[in-house]
Amino acid sequence: MKHLNSKAVTGYVTILVKGTAPEMFFQKCANAGISVWDVKKRDTDLCEGNIKLSDIKQMKHIRRKTIYKITFTGKNGYPFLIRRFLKKKPLVLGLFFSVLLFFFLSNIIWEVKISGVPKDIEEKIDKQLVSYGIHPGAWLFSLDPPTA
Repeated sequence: MKHLNSKAVTGYVTILVKGTAPEMFFQKCANAGISVWDVKKRDTDLCEGNIKLSDIKQMKHIRRKTIYKITFTGKNGYPFLIRRFLKKKPLVLGLFFSVLLFFFLSNIIWEVKISGVPKDIEEKIDKQLVSYGIHPGAWLFSLDPPTA
C-alpha cells in the first residue's frame, strides 16, 4: 500500500522571509512547535521554507513580534486543490450530472433474454416475468425483492 503524505492531505504553504538573519525566524517557529521543513537560504537577507496550513495563525503571531517580512509564494495540498476544483462550476456540474446519469441508466432493465429452453416454455417464462414486472425498460426500484 502506498504511503499517503500527510502534509499534502492537510496542506502546506511555502513562505519567503525577508530581513536580517531570516533563518532565525524559522528557528523561532521551530522552537514554538511549528513544523518547518525545506528551509533554503536564497540570499543574505532572504530565506524560503514550508509550513503546515494549520500553523499559519501561530506563525503570524510570531511574525508580529519580529521585524521580518513574510511573503506566501506557494500553496500545496488537497485543501487548495479542492478549492481550485470547486471554482470551476461547469466542471463540477458536468461531473455531478454524469454521475446522476450513470446512476439513472444503471437502474433500468435494458434487455431480457431467455435461452436454452424450448419455444413454448420460453413464452411461459416470459409471461411470468412480465407478471412480476420484469421487462425491458422497467426500473430496478419498482421490482419487489425476491423471496425464498
